[in-house]
This record gives sequence, C-alpha cells and structure tokens, in this order.
Amino acid sequence: MSSMDPNELDLGVLEPEENQGYLPRPIPTERDEQISRILDEVLVGGAVARFVRSLEDRYSPVLRAYAERMASEAVRRRDPEILRRGLIALLIGPDGPDPREACVIFPLFSDAIERIGCDVSPFLEQTRQLIGDALLAPFARLLNRPKEKRSLKSMGYTLGADADGFRYLRTW
Repeated sequence: MSSMDPNELDLGVLEPEENQGYLPRPIPTERDEQISRILDEVLVGGAVARFVRSLEDRYSPVLRAYAERMASEAVRRRDPEILRRGLIALLIGPDGPDPREACVIFPLFSDAIERIGCDVSPFLEQTRQLIGDALLAPFARLLNRPKEKRSLKSMGYTLGADADGFRYLRTW
C-alpha cells in the first residue's frame, strides 16, 4: 500500500477558471503536462480511490477537456499510454463514470484504440488493473455496442487536424 496522499497534490490546475479556452489550445501544452503528472502520481502511488473521493465536481469539465485532448495526442504519437491516461481522467471525473457528458467522449477512445492499432483486450485489462472494474465498466459497455452506436458522428465528433496534426473535433 502506498503512502501517497491525494490531498497533498496541487489540484489548482483543475480549476475551471484557470482553464478557460483549454480545449482548443494547441496540443500539447504545459497544462496537459501538469495534469498528466498528477494522474501519474496517483496511478503510480496506488491512490486512485482516495483521489477520486478528493475530486470536486467543478473539476469535471477540465478532466473532460484533458481527456479529449489526450485522445488526439495519443493518435498523433500512436501511444496507448497517453490514450489510457486520457481515458482514466474521463472515467475518474467527479461527475461519475457514467454521466452523459462523459459518455459523449467515449467514442474518441474507441476510435483511437483502432486508429493506433492497440489490442483492445490488453488495453482494457491494464486499465482495469489501474482503476478497477467499477470505473472501467461504462467504457467496456460502450465497446460492446454496435459500431454505428459508438461512432464519432453519433456523438458529435469528426476527424480533423490543426497546425500540429491530427485532432478530434466537435461538431456541436
């Protein structure tokens, strides 16, 4: 058991007022790195459950934006670890693992898994080992749906690019 205390982390980087306009910024940014470091500390420290309990509702929009950004970054770099970190940020958000706002973003991760050539079963198993069955379950359920019910288009996304390369874009 780790002695890492989530209350010792500086969660100021998750404050919405500090992240106005974060989603459309170029990828990566220093903010992406700061959030990644927090998540890495929590995951390596084995303190996911305590961290989830310490998160406040107001952090949800920032974690969702980070998740969207990491899905694009993972495709650019063809890196399943970046993808996993983004998915975990989405699943641990304080608005729970299954609210509609988070579920709308799930297709980015389904698409990105295929796009980077990641084997789904090991990806899910490794993610489950980090965050547990309960937090992973909503995304695992999505993967069991027919492809047309988990498409990017069905949730208001399209493929695009910015000055730095590939990017998932909202159509809403």
